[in-house]
Amino acid sequence: MRLFLVAAFALLAALFWISSGGSAFDPPERTVAAPRQEAAPAEPIPPPAPLTQVATEEEQPVDEAEIAAFDRAAAAAEAEGGAPEPVVLEPGGGSESAAPSDAEPGTAGAIEDALSQALDLRTVSGTAVNVRSGPGTGFDVVAQVLEGARAEVLDEEGGWSQIRTEDGRTGWMSSRFLR
Repeated sequence: MRLFLVAAFALLAALFWISSGGSAFDPPERTVAAPRQEAAPAEPIPPPAPLTQVATEEEQPVDEAEIAAFDRAAAAAEAEGGAPEPVVLEPGGGSESAAPSDAEPGTAGAIEDALSQALDLRTVSGTAVNVRSGPGTGFDVVAQVLEGARAEVLDEEGGWSQIRTEDGRTGWMSSRFLR
């Protein structure tokens, strides 16, 4: 076997020597081209145009009553000397359809209570709860929600709740971590 390998390499070397021209091989001269100089632009490139927001078909108009309720809540919070609490307004979830609460009418607390009742908002009670793509542990984890975060319950199925997180992502989590 050793003799076969040596003979094969010797034959390959001889064939290469013959195909390259043998002792008469004369390599061509190589010339190096001068580096190209790029021409300077005739006029400066203008800065990009500012980005503008384009409305999509998915956007829905907000009810005027919701805007007025939000404005009243902001004014009440400013009168108390603090910044207004953020309030999420969902289309069709105005305060008219909600039951009355203990909070003073027109305040951010009253609006939040009304929205919580109308939207089924709950608080996450686990330290860091996985949000999954379906109702069960066999589904992929798509997000994690921390303790104290608010979530809107969209559907419930077999001990699992389909939720929408505060940042708008949807998924499923175990119902036992919602209160």
